[in-house]
Amino acid sequence: EKTSFLINNLKGEKVQMIGYPVKVGSYFPFHLIILKPEQIPYPISEFAIEQAVLVLTFMLYKNHKVQEFFDILKSDFLEQLVKSKTDQVNDNRNWIDLGRNYGLVKSSYYQIALAYCAPNKKSKTQMIYRKEEAEIAKLWLQEQLPIKIKDVAIFKVKNSNETAILFQSDEPNIKDILQDISQSLKDELGINLTFAFGNPYKSIENISSSFIEAKSTLDEAKQLYDPDIVNHYHPKGLVGLFEDTNEENIHYFCEKILKELAYPEEAGVKDLKKTLKVYLDYNCEITKTATALYLHRNTIKYRIKQCEKILGMSVKNPQNSLNLRLALELSEFEDEPIAQ
Repeated sequence: EKTSFLINNLKGEKVQMIGYPVKVGSYFPFHLIILKPEQIPYPISEFAIEQAVLVLTFMLYKNHKVQEFFDILKSDFLEQLVKSKTDQVNDNRNWIDLGRNYGLVKSSYYQIALAYCAPNKKSKTQMIYRKEEAEIAKLWLQEQLPIKIKDVAIFKVKNSNETAILFQSDEPNIKDILQDISQSLKDELGINLTFAFGNPYKSIENISSSFIEAKSTLDEAKQLYDPDIVNHYHPKGLVGLFEDTNEENIHYFCEKILKELAYPEEAGVKDLKKTLKVYLDYNCEITKTATALYLHRNTIKYRIKQCEKILGMSVKNPQNSLNLRLALELSEFEDEPIAQ
């Protein structure tokens, strides 16, 4: 709200200031700061200030809406670019020409990072505040990044509080640069900015892959209490595809494929399961399996025959082998079998 306060000028003298909020529809208002208001003759001062606030309100509102419209166009363009791989209608589009106004350049290096404001305990449930916080972070990145990194394009991600950053050059010091930017934003405004990276690609058509990887990385970082400032994508492997699958369905699949070997309690059956896993890991080579387990070849042969007897199938069959490998991984991935 309207407020007055004192500051020290360069000579160390106290100088009066008055601040007037200029509200344009955002959570945080702009402020008109007036230096030495006592020098403006009264009552002209109040009328002049009210007129100035009114003019600024209309001007800033217009600029805000123009920028908002431009951000929507950029967000729509990014969405189309990300979906281009699965949208055959867009296969022949010249993305460089279409995105030139949004900062795209011809390059052999494209990498997406998603920037996200990690909430604190106070702001976690304040949706409007977090939306505005994300907008401030985007503006901060637009101010800072182009100065430090060549050919960087910044987009607001549609229907989210995330900012997508497209890097179009290989910057070796990118981690240090982003950590400095994040730290300065935290020092100035208390905003914790986290970055999640996808892999870099040579073709602009693969930006969609980098975006998906960055999204996956960000989803993982959001689960952490105190995520790193810079997070990179790590492939999850086959098991990662089943993270959101119902545990009962996973448990059923493992028992259907592995039968008694799925969740063994007896030591002898546990040894059979371990032997089967190592045997498949070494592509069904008896000698390598025996060496890895410090057992005799005949012991390995006997155990594999026992496994096949329990499973009722040949473990060397390619289709069987794939199902067995997956079931073995998933059964070990679960901490404990679901109570029956």
